[in-house]
Amino acid sequence: MVKIIRNNVIGLLQAADELELTVLLDCIQDELIEKHVDWVNNHLVELLRTCALLQSCKRLFEHCQNKVSSSPSLIFESADFESVEHDVLKSLLENEKLNVDEIKVWEKMISWGKAQLPDLISSDSTSWTKEDFVKLKDVVKELVPLIRFVSISSADFCYKVMPYKRIIPKDLFKKIMYFYLDPNYMAESGKLLCPRGRGSSCEVNSTLMNDQHIQWILKQISKGFQESAKQKPHCRNFEIFYI
Repeated sequence: MVKIIRNNVIGLLQAADELELTVLLDCIQDELIEKHVDWVNNHLVELLRTCALLQSCKRLFEHCQNKVSSSPSLIFESADFESVEHDVLKSLLENEKLNVDEIKVWEKMISWGKAQLPDLISSDSTSWTKEDFVKLKDVVKELVPLIRFVSISSADFCYKVMPYKRIIPKDLFKKIMYFYLDPNYMAESGKLLCPRGRGSSCEVNSTLMNDQHIQWILKQISKGFQESAKQKPHCRNFEIFYI
């Protein structure tokens, strides 16, 4: 198996999928996941790009997604990150468990978008024409709404997001401004995405509280979180202890 991996495991996956060799596909996925951790880590972009197109490799695809969620640098710092397929990047940005600073997500999205436009004269947006921004906006139009702007500090928004404000849909940009300028504005009212890892559902394993109790607690914490995020984003975990 080691020899096969070093030669062309991607081609083998594609061929097995085309021939519907289910048993072989399961064996390859098991082998990669269980015995070739380093190889998988070093080829995440290629595996994600390939498995996203192969329904039969869904388990390996999800395994790679989980790897990225827990260790985003494996893909965001990868030399071939900019070759990631659009739909693969979209699925990563949709991931609620992606463990990385949101401003980093924004910057990598911008970097990816620029790489899809080889005709850009300069990577410096201050020298761009209106048409350049239109091109970038079209490339990332499905990705921008997936950014958790509520997790980006006002300073980072000012210096790292504002230069690209033309690629943000007007309605979304207006809601973002409400969030940063109005201390009483709640992100949920404007349909801004909540910080990652803070979904609306929560598993309750308690004899003292039910789901309504947990949701009330999360709502109160969310108020404080959104207020502090306007100054500086923080990642928070909370646990409830009782005797």
